[in-house]
Amino acid sequence: MAIGIILKKVPLNWGITCLSCILFSFCAKDNKKITDFGFDPINLTKDTSYLTGELSQINSDLFVEASGIASSTKYPGHYYIHNDGSNPTEIYLVDSSGLLKAIIDLKGINNRDWEDICTGPGPIAGKTYVYLADIGDNQAIHSDYSIYRFEEPDLKLNQSSPANVDIDKISQFKFNYPDNKSYNAEALMIDPKTQKCYVVTKSKYSSVYSISLTENTTNVVTAKLIVTLPITEVTGGDISDTGSILLKDYTRVYLWSNTDSTSVDSLITGVPVECKYTIEPQGEAICWSPGQKSYLTISEVTAGIKQYLITYKRKS
Repeated sequence: MAIGIILKKVPLNWGITCLSCILFSFCAKDNKKITDFGFDPINLTKDTSYLTGELSQINSDLFVEASGIASSTKYPGHYYIHNDGSNPTEIYLVDSSGLLKAIIDLKGINNRDWEDICTGPGPIAGKTYVYLADIGDNQAIHSDYSIYRFEEPDLKLNQSSPANVDIDKISQFKFNYPDNKSYNAEALMIDPKTQKCYVVTKSKYSSVYSISLTENTTNVVTAKLIVTLPITEVTGGDISDTGSILLKDYTRVYLWSNTDSTSVDSLITGVPVECKYTIEPQGEAICWSPGQKSYLTISEVTAGIKQYLITYKRKS
């Protein structure tokens, strides 16, 4: 919450510069330097293919600690949102105007610290699945982490009131990190082609790990390190249906555009561009819309500030 408070009290441009200086001064204490990487995240080419964000005010008070957002395939123009740790085991569906359309109760699992959500293919061809990441670990004390998967639910959406549905058919996939260390992470992505999941740590230099889900859910899978990025504290990410990657931290959105079917493992090692982003009080969530026509963000709630779903549309 401290970052949101800083940005509220200072002019926007000054706040961004100041926060970036603080974060990278902090990183300078690490043995690595920005020059050790392939790019400097503060001095990237600016993407011009998406418009400034359009704000839609959220009409519900349920998303006080909104930590993840994912686009629905079954219900175009609708988005799943969830809160982070110690909140109810529920996810919510909203439309593009910010209107609450469904409350989905996930039975038989815990919200230790849910940090991100995404949608993608799964074991049955032609069906879309929701992936939910229990990967937060602020104190770095856990030995393993979980990704939950369930089929997109059938919902009877109407205008008068939100739909309510319970889901109890949920698969759990446990993983750990290859060095047996504990990490706090807030970004989950799934490759629509390979169905591999990617988790990005919230670190001084955020590391990208891949996880191959196995149907033997009793095993703990060891994640594979793909690359470490010079981006401080990644808070969310998503992979589009064409393989383009979005990551965000508290002040920037980064885009790795996939124009030639490059693998995710290779693409993420390249140099991104910086996309438009409206600074939020504590913005931790980002997702693509279908067809990469837009990307959306949402923030946790800060006292006295309205909550918005922000849509960045691609120029026609």
